[in-house]
Order: sequence, then C-alpha cells, then structure tokens
Amino acid sequence: MTLQSAPSTSDVGSTVTTQRANAPGVEELTRLASLGALGTAVAVPLVTALTFVCALPLTVHWPEAVVATGLYLPLHVRHVVSGLRGEQPRALRWTLLAMAVVIVGFTPLLGAFWLYAYSALAASLLVTTRTRTSLPLLTVILVAVGIWGAHVTPLVGRAEYIYLPAAVLERAMMVFVPVWLVGALRRVHAARSALADEAVATERRHVDDELEKTVGTALEQIARRARRSLAAMSNRDQVADDELRALTEGSRHALAVARRVIRRYQLIPSFVELENAVSLLRAAGVDASVELPQRELPSALEDATRSSLRDLVADLLHEQPTGPVVLQVTDDNGHCAVSVRRQPSTERVA
Repeated sequence: MTLQSAPSTSDVGSTVTTQRANAPGVEELTRLASLGALGTAVAVPLVTALTFVCALPLTVHWPEAVVATGLYLPLHVRHVVSGLRGEQPRALRWTLLAMAVVIVGFTPLLGAFWLYAYSALAASLLVTTRTRTSLPLLTVILVAVGIWGAHVTPLVGRAEYIYLPAAVLERAMMVFVPVWLVGALRRVHAARSALADEAVATERRHVDDELEKTVGTALEQIARRARRSLAAMSNRDQVADDELRALTEGSRHALAVARRVIRRYQLIPSFVELENAVSLLRAAGVDASVELPQRELPSALEDATRSSLRDLVADLLHEQPTGPVVLQVTDDNGHCAVSVRRQPSTERVA
C-alpha cells in the first residue's frame, strides 16, 4: 500500500493516511487462533466426560470416563501446543500410542458415546504428523469408529456408518483448522520479513552497480593515467605535464560524479522517506500510518530528523507493537520532527 496522497507536499492541510483495511494484524490473529485451538482441545474432551456425569443412562460409568479423560487429555493438549509452535513433540509415537491405548481400551466399557473421544486422537494426529502419515491413520480411525458404532448402537438405516465418523471428523477439524491457521500466519509473517530484507538487498545492489559503472570506471582511468604519468616523469618525457593535467582533470571529474551519485541517494524527498518507513514497518507486520502537519513539508528531511525517523522505525521493528501506530510529523518554524503516537485498535486516522 502507498500513502493516500499525491507525491507532493504542496497540498497544505492534507493528512496522509496509510492504514490497512480494518482487520486484525498477524499477531492478533495468531493469538486468537491459538487460544481457539487450545480451548477447543480442552473443551471437547471435557464435554464428553461431563456427559457421562450428567446424562442419566451414562452416569453408571462416569468415574471411568473421568479417569480416562484425565489420562489422555494432557497428552492431547501437549500435542496441540507443539503443533501451534510448529514443533514435533518428543516421543510422539509413544504419546500417540498411549492416547490410543486409553481411548480404545475404555471403549468396550463406556459404549457408543465414548466414540466421540476418538476426535482427540484424530486431532493429535493431524497437528503433529505430516499429511502422508496422518491421512491414512485418520481414515483407519474413522472406519473403526463407523464399524464399532454399528455394532454398539445400531441406528435406523445404518446411519451410524456416516454419522459417527462425521461427528468425530468434525470435532477433530475444530482443533486442526486453528492450528493450521497459526502455521499459515507465521509463514506469511516470515514471507513479509524476507520481502523486506530482499528489498533492502536489491537497493544495495543497485547502488553498488551504479557506483561501479560510474565512479569505479573513473577510478580505473585515473589509475592508468597515474601509471603513465609516473613513467613519463621517470623518463623525463615532455608528455609528463600533459598526463598530470589529464590526471588532475579526471580526478576532479570522478569526484564530481561521486558527489552527484551520493547526493542523489541522500536527498530523498521527504514524502518518499516517510512512505518507505511505513512500508518497512508494514512488511514487518506493524500496522503503521503517517500523519503530516498543516504546513508544507520541506523537499528533504534534515539529518537530525532522518536519524530520529530511523531510530523510531528500529524501535518499532524491535518492539513489534500489536496496535496501530502513527508516525506524526510536526513542523516547528520550518524544522520537522517525527514522533510515534499509538492508537487503540478501533481508532483510525481520518
């Protein structure tokens, strides 16, 4: 995104806004999805266990249901936390096997309603293993749930072959989708940082190439003329004066070219520097905007203002604020100053 104004500072009284769409940032979405995944991972097994406590036909075995849930739930939460971090938990095979043993072992005793607990095992597989491993095992779990449900609680028209596996898959996806979303958001954040680094590297290469084509070529010519001048002086040749004169003129010309190149990269228009600062912050995931003063900005920022702007951007990149921030430019008798104003999440620059 770019600043919502023409690249000119002549629009007196204009306020430049660079807010993104009214949507939460990457960090906010990551936190929300993580809380949703953990909450669902805990809530679904607890609801299954509480059903045995509250439902009259199932209350006979509520102690066993509570014990079984207490055995596999910590392992399930551990798997979800590792999935949110993008890590593989230690002893994954053994913890998954322990969950399977507990859930499958209590199924003959607790009956058909306990089949919903298989959603925790399915979710743990999805968030901790790769697709080529999780999908075949998930298929085995769903088929086993359908077959077991058909023998335990036959429904009209054999609906248990579809209903029970679908219910287990639905509860597993309620955990898996937020975990997958967190991973996707982190990849987006990493891509933003990589793009920002690539932009800086590209600009540096552009500067290096231009300096090599201009100043570098001129310096090579100066070196060649210097060697010819030394040779002419050692031979007391009459051309020594001409070579020295050409050497002097070439040196002055190279110095002038270098100054022009450096001045062109230093004297960046003020609105471009502000726009680049906002773009860099947004590439790093910071919701940033800039607000201009009523008076016209100078054509270029002063060294002190430029240094202050760089320090503010560096601090914001290090801090990674969760809420929107505004780079506020103020004018004090022709001297610009830049400060940071933080906004509530619902406030936007007009």
